Amino acid sequence: MAWECAGLLMRRSVDPGAGLQELVELWSANSADDLHRVLVLHPVMRRSADAFEPYGLLVKHHEAEPDSSIVTALLLLTDPRWRDGVSHLVRRIEDEGVLDTGALDLLARTFLSADKVLYWKVPDRLARLLWLALTRSSPKENTAP
Repeated sequence: MAWECAGLLMRRSVDPGAGLQELVELWSANSADDLHRVLVLHPVMRRSADAFEPYGLLVKHHEAEPDSSIVTALLLLTDPRWRDGVSHLVRRIEDEGVLDTGALDLLARTFLSADKVLYWKVPDRLARLLWLALTRSSPKENTAP
């Protein structure tokens, strides 16, 4: 895998098992919160234009926890793993009726009001995990939020 940074071609070594590990972590999430944690905290190892996987993850967690479906849909739609298939995912979510009209409207208003930048409130538990992860990876002194 290669990318360009300031005119220099840079390569990143990719572990062949990393994509499989990512797949297992996504599908073995026991709750919507677990899935949200994987989507937010774990690095992206693979990309796809297919809407099948993110739609399947949404349906899996919608059936068990319908109240978390808007957040799950929002995270799946903004996740770089499926950025090339977002239009297919949006269409499938609407066509299959996973989210009701009110939830679809809220999702649409969220994207329209965010313009090019999307913000969401991170639950306190997840914010602490993010802070711990950043603290461990940063040599500077940090203070808790």
